[in-house]
Amino acid sequence: MRRRESAVLVPSLLRALPRTQLAAGGTAAFAAIVWLVSTDPSSAQTILALQFAALALSVALASILDEPAADTIAAVPPTLLFRRALTITLVLPALIVIWAGLVSLSGVAAGLAGAITLQLGALALLTLAFAAALARGATIAGPLVVLMFLSAHAVAPDWALVPELGDWRWDTTWAGLAAGALLALLLASRDPAHRLR
Repeated sequence: MRRRESAVLVPSLLRALPRTQLAAGGTAAFAAIVWLVSTDPSSAQTILALQFAALALSVALASILDEPAADTIAAVPPTLLFRRALTITLVLPALIVIWAGLVSLSGVAAGLAGAITLQLGALALLTLAFAAALARGATIAGPLVVLMFLSAHAVAPDWALVPELGDWRWDTTWAGLAAGALLALLLASRDPAHRLR
């Protein structure tokens, strides 16, 4: 049944995707790389360029979970969690291709690329969790994550925002944030009938 549901839902989900926002986010991410990337791939400026690119992609993802007909389709057999998981699965390949291109353009080492990719995953999941959980989440989730990230730059210690290979604190912080955001996204994606009033 799931395979049949997926086959029926995929065309409508693809039509509902905010292609303009996704294209704008990808374009902004490439612009950040082109304008900010340094000739030294391991420099702070190159890392900052990748972080801004990750933020641009996260902001672009904020509205993919929007369902204009949410009230109408609330009672259909495919659950809200299933529809959201399918939507994310449809967008994921494009995100991976764009990110691989950005990392390739930046020229960073594999270990550093892995650390920034973990950060991208955490930021994207956090954006999706806010978009799913908050009223009008698609409108405020992206800017909220950007604001939180820029605020963290002002107050957080360097090890939390600038990756150093072999530093367990970076991996623990960003993996923990990603896991917490994923849990929040799953909780916000329960069917409305199962939520506590």
